[in-house]
Amino acid sequence: LANEGSGGGLGVEIAYGLTQMVTIYANFDGARINPKQGLDHNLGHADLGLHFYFLSPEQSTRPFVGVAATARNTTIVRGPSVAKATGPGITIDGGVKYFIKSGVALNGSVAFTFGKYNSVSVGALNRAIDVEATSARLTLGVVWFPGR
Repeated sequence: LANEGSGGGLGVEIAYGLTQMVTIYANFDGARINPKQGLDHNLGHADLGLHFYFLSPEQSTRPFVGVAATARNTTIVRGPSVAKATGPGITIDGGVKYFIKSGVALNGSVAFTFGKYNSVSVGALNRAIDVEATSARLTLGVVWFPGR
């Protein structure tokens, strides 16, 4: 698997406000990683979690923290060979949303995922593994809140 590295990507998040202070969300993102050593690879995360907001909903700035169950996937393609490693994790994140107008906010957050890769496949060969893995994600974006 990959060593330290970084790269850019894209993602989408869907959320539902359980209350004014708590949302449940599903996040899907992927990035192309260029490691210091090893091969370039694709890294994907799928999160299902909760965000807890501070300050009242009327405030233009809304800091938050969150926790999520995460599925992680790393894919390395070299010629005709494709290697995939997958595994579960727990994500802890925090950030701030700044509402530029009603229902539209700028979002900035940092997420750390801790867990393992527990399966690797190369072609038709599948194998159980036990490899600790940590990933960090910096997110900058625009959020739309329908009905707000």
